[in-house]
Amino acid sequence: LTPFVFEVFKLFRKLHFTYLEFNPLIISSKTNKINIVDVAAKIDTCAEFICNNKWQLTQYPPSFGREISESERYISELDAKSGSSLKFVLLNKNGRIWTIIAGGGASVVFSDTVCDLGFSHELANYGEYSGAPTLDETYEYSVTIMKLMLSSPKRPDGKILIIGGGIANFTNVATTFKGIINALKDMAEELISHS
Repeated sequence: LTPFVFEVFKLFRKLHFTYLEFNPLIISSKTNKINIVDVAAKIDTCAEFICNNKWQLTQYPPSFGREISESERYISELDAKSGSSLKFVLLNKNGRIWTIIAGGGASVVFSDTVCDLGFSHELANYGEYSGAPTLDETYEYSVTIMKLMLSSPKRPDGKILIIGGGIANFTNVATTFKGIINALKDMAEELISHS
């Protein structure tokens, strides 16, 4: 059993598991062979850029009853190719309030505030970018969200795009904001005509 546990531990670290459970695990008394009957496992998706070639055959199903949008899929692909974090979940395609927020903690604060003010039904997305994304990554992330925002019908009361961020330990904020500014410049005409 010891060599088996040792090899499983090496695999656990090599593939960036965060959780791995074999239950039940049966050891044959006749052959001493180990049989894994069922497995529960979680991997650290933040390591996808390191392990992508090792995980190629792994499929991550969406949460039960939920379909992934093209924008979510695209941002997930950007995230997988980056050492940074680029997260996006579409909550309400026809929502009025959209966000582009730097940092996981800040994104929770912004989203909670929108909900606390009584506008949870209008919150279109949850997302965050962090970990020093490049100018191009931030640009692509921002343009994708803006295009999705513009793809739903105009609202008589308009739409709101909240852009938030600030000083970060190892993120060049000037670079990330330049990516957002470039996206705003490129999308300005469409944004204005949609308001």
